[in-house]
Amino acid sequence: MSNTIEELKLNISNFMSLYLEHEGFSPLVGKMYTLLLFSSEPICLQQMADELSVSKAAISVQIRTMELKNLCHKVPIQNDRKDYYYITDDFGVNIVRNEIGKFNSVKQAVDGALAGFPEHFNVKSEDKVGCHVIKQRFKEMSMLCEMYISRMSDLNEEWQLRRQLP
Repeated sequence: MSNTIEELKLNISNFMSLYLEHEGFSPLVGKMYTLLLFSSEPICLQQMADELSVSKAAISVQIRTMELKNLCHKVPIQNDRKDYYYITDDFGVNIVRNEIGKFNSVKQAVDGALAGFPEHFNVKSEDKVGCHVIKQRFKEMSMLCEMYISRMSDLNEEWQLRRQLP
């Protein structure tokens, strides 16, 4: 258990770095994301670089990836030419949408593979059993993806309704 806000930030930063690295991001993204999570106002690239003791260029590269994945967004600050970033207000919704997107991609690939399976009349008799088993596995993967997408979509809708409640 964390005794100070700094210990809490460090624990969350470590967790987010590992989690987001597992999701294909640089460990730096986890640290940047934590910085944005704990910030009550937009932060410029130089502030992030200074806080995390890395170059502004490293921050700039990773922030673009974060923007593409809707983990943060650029916020214009009047009379300031610097780029400021803030965590998206609906970051939970974006996480769900990203997961739905991943499973949509898997389902499309699986369905594409299913469409490419030869019909039984084109398959050698010795390959019919193996072809049937493989085709059944792909059908099950497609159904599982479809179920996951449906449930995550329902979760997304419920979450948005709950966020609207006072």
